[in-house]
Amino acid sequence: MPKKIIFSLYLVLVIGAVVVYWSKIGEPNIKQPIQFNHLKHKEVADCETCHKYIKEQAFASLPVKEDCAACHESPITDSPEEKKLLDFIEKGKNISWARLYELPPHVYFSHKRHVTIGDLECKSCHGYMADQQSPPKKPLVALMMDDCIACHRSAGIKTDCIACHR
Repeated sequence: MPKKIIFSLYLVLVIGAVVVYWSKIGEPNIKQPIQFNHLKHKEVADCETCHKYIKEQAFASLPVKEDCAACHESPITDSPEEKKLLDFIEKGKNISWARLYELPPHVYFSHKRHVTIGDLECKSCHGYMADQQSPPKKPLVALMMDDCIACHRSAGIKTDCIACHR
C-alpha cells in the first residue's frame, strides 16, 4: 500500500479516537450518594417537602439528613439504599448530594420568582424528575438561554438582560 493511503487511514483513526474521547469527556456522569427514587417519594410527599425553599428563596435547597429523618426514623423498607440513608442519619453525617443543575456564575435564577410568582411547575424546567426511579446522571432538560427567553416571551414577561445576568 502506498504511504499516503496508510497515513490517511492512520489520520482517520486518530481523528476518530479524539472525537470519541472528547465526546465522552463532555458527558456529565453525576453520581449521587444514595440512589434516590423520586417516583416512590412523590406518592407520599411533594417537591417542597425535601426542597424546602422552592417558594421562598432563589435556591430550592437539597435535602439534609434531618429532612430524611422526619420520615425515616426507622426502616420502612428493606432497600439497601434506605440502609445507606439510615447509616447517614445514625452517624450524623451530611448527605453530599451532587447538584444536577448548575448555572454559570453570571446568571441569576430565583425559584421563588418562578414557582411562587410565575406559578411554574417544577417539570417546566427540570423535566419529569418526579417520575425518576433513580437519580439521573445528567440534567433531564438542558437549560439554555433560548429556552428561558422563549418561556418569558410566551408569558409576556420582560427579557431584559439585567433581570437574569449580573
